Amino acid sequence: ASVFGSSSSNADPLLDPAGLKDNGGLTQTIGLQTTSPAIDKGDNSFTTNGETDQRGPGFPRVSGLNVDIGAFELQQPVVNFVNATQTEAENSGKSLTVSVTLSAATTADITVPITLGGTAVEGTDYTVSATSITVLAGQTSGSLTLTPIDDNKFSTSDKTVVFAFGKLTNASAGTPATDTATITESDPKPTVSFASATQSVNENGGALTVTVTLTGATDATATVPITFGGTAVQGTDYTASASSVTIPAGVSSATF
Repeated sequence: ASVFGSSSSNADPLLDPAGLKDNGGLTQTIGLQTTSPAIDKGDNSFTTNGETDQRGPGFPRVSGLNVDIGAFELQQPVVNFVNATQTEAENSGKSLTVSVTLSAATTADITVPITLGGTAVEGTDYTVSATSITVLAGQTSGSLTLTPIDDNKFSTSDKTVVFAFGKLTNASAGTPATDTATITESDPKPTVSFASATQSVNENGGALTVTVTLTGATDATATVPITFGGTAVQGTDYTASASSVTIPAGVSSATF
């Protein structure tokens, strides 16, 4: 076993107040409290693959980001998401539970910071109850909730929220290390129609405006091709400004 570190601080190392005792392994040791400043403050260059702390096999020398200062390595729990993927419809009125578990309970609360990614926009497509999960001392799991927002607008694709771990303290990341929540589209695809079934204009009466409307909003541009029939001849009896109508995203009508 080795003792290494570079700090000459007089800070309280927060050793186990129970002192020397059987913490497992071949010899008695004095453990570190979970809030000890000695945790992860050693220099990994002094360690070798497969090395253990003073207790021997079953107690890796590095458990976490860096080696702990001292002969005792606090065996940090591994945290992982319960689910790798989840799905919920945006208009379901239900929430998704995003849960994490620890490989072992600890004597202090563990706060797991959570980052948010994906194609969905927080506050527009969903809300979350928190951006960190606290696993209480003596327990091995915790959770937060995601609630989809029904925007009453058709989307051409489902949206995702990717939960991942932020910088972990007193825990290391296991697998799955992400939980991807898919918010499925539930609004119907809008239908298109002409605003008027019939219209008339004198041949010397100027232009006639034709309006095309959508039954609902969409987050994508809608292109409506127009065909021309009847007894009038295009170019001889009339001209048309376009042969298609473009309705921008979020707009419900357009004209030509």
